[in-house]
Amino acid sequence: MEAQERLEVGHWESDSLLYPHGQALNVLVDRCSRFALVTKLEGRTAEATSTVLTQRLASRPVYSLTADNGSENYHHQRVSHALGIAFFFCHPYHSWEKGTVENMNGLIRRYLPRRTDLRHLPQEELDQIADELNNRPRKCLHYQTPLEILSLHPVALGTRI
Repeated sequence: MEAQERLEVGHWESDSLLYPHGQALNVLVDRCSRFALVTKLEGRTAEATSTVLTQRLASRPVYSLTADNGSENYHHQRVSHALGIAFFFCHPYHSWEKGTVENMNGLIRRYLPRRTDLRHLPQEELDQIADELNNRPRKCLHYQTPLEILSLHPVALGTRI
């Protein structure tokens, strides 16, 4: 209920953005605040994705994670166990069931179009892109930024409960 109604911080959506040369990004977005984390993956593998999900969410409030049925989520049980959360999947070909991250993917593609070569792109540059997006006012947040929404939830800025 809380995840669907966007009532509490800690319900995340995940997706992979694919690029040439076997490169990919993982995008995580909190459903309530629209706060985003963008991470370069070591490869388009389930191992790389599960490692990133576990590392990036370990110090944040997290109660659930929703992803698609892609092979990169093969180790979902490992992530679920490591974080102590429920891991949900969208129905096949129903990307709108994780529309928050799909919208964020579109915003990220404005910075990094499909043909971008990520080989020489440092994680710091991805963090800057995420920072710009997290400081961007959103109509759906009554023109507040994702970081402003998180500031209303002090536990979200610290460690997990």
